[in-house]
Amino acid sequence: MGFYQIDYEILDTIREFDPSSTLLRGGGHILEFGAQDVMQDRSGKVLRSAENRISAREAYREYGIQKYVCVDPEGWHGALPYDLGEDLEDKGLTEQFDIVTIKEIGHWVFDQKTLWRNIHKRTKKGGYIIWRSPIAGGFGAGCFVYMPNKILQLGFCNNYLYKGAWVYKEVGEIPCGMFGSWSQERVYRFESFKAADFLPLLRQYLQKNLLSVQMECGIPVVRLTMVFQKTQEGEFVVPFFPYRPLQECILRNTKAIVANCFPPKTSKVAIFGTAEAGNLARIFCKNAGLEIVCFIDDYTKGECAGREIVDFDTFALKYAAQCHVILKGPYQKGEIESRAAQIPIPVLELNMRWFV
Repeated sequence: MGFYQIDYEILDTIREFDPSSTLLRGGGHILEFGAQDVMQDRSGKVLRSAENRISAREAYREYGIQKYVCVDPEGWHGALPYDLGEDLEDKGLTEQFDIVTIKEIGHWVFDQKTLWRNIHKRTKKGGYIIWRSPIAGGFGAGCFVYMPNKILQLGFCNNYLYKGAWVYKEVGEIPCGMFGSWSQERVYRFESFKAADFLPLLRQYLQKNLLSVQMECGIPVVRLTMVFQKTQEGEFVVPFFPYRPLQECILRNTKAIVANCFPPKTSKVAIFGTAEAGNLARIFCKNAGLEIVCFIDDYTKGECAGREIVDFDTFALKYAAQCHVILKGPYQKGEIESRAAQIPIPVLELNMRWFV
């Protein structure tokens, strides 16, 4: 658990894309789950050791933070000594904060539902959640290993806006121990802040980096940081168990997915396909409040759900100017991207990893 060079970059990024943030004006309130030590300064120089434990409170002073609170069962740095798997409201912590962080400690907590409810309820509307956890390697580092798409789904279930991700790999000595030596590779910030690009970019990083360290060098750990913005109040919502019918899953999270994954101001779509995948796309659009202008199908003519079915050439001439995006249903086998690129108009496929 710590405050690294990456955390300065994350706070600077929040200030960049949210000029109204209290971080820009100073005076914000921050809650951290886990008593965070300052591990590095802005230059990346390592500061932490067994004899030198500096509270992250000191790093936040640079941002003019008015109030800093941390919760940690061990009580370090004046932390509230509560278990993160218990309802913090029952402990008297009812305040909401501008930023809530959960960095490198959530994977130790058995009651994940209560943990995430605590995070959700303690974050103000408009506030930010900064989550970090190992997602690969680090044998024995916690009780759980998170699947990144589940964190994305959790954000969509609760109408959070995805605000970016950072990932890096570090190698600790064997055995590492609490204050063992470690080396950290350059932090990679995903070049796209679009939620639709998150999983492909993460996959590319893991394919390139995960297997490039020999175990003789130490234990490699890949740590992922994701940032979300809470957009509305309400009770915390958990993702579905992953084997619900597709028709049921497709109705969940629709508005959050449009806000996170579709081009800005999308309201009119053309659906590619009229079979099962196209029908799922139609159900999605109806629930999300998107207008279906037409259906595109290379083999079927007529109407579907009261809208004309056209081939691509007819679409390009008659309907393309009215549409913001061509939408493919999940698992759609047909190919339209190369043709759409000639217009051009964006093609988006509904990814079932967003819904469950």
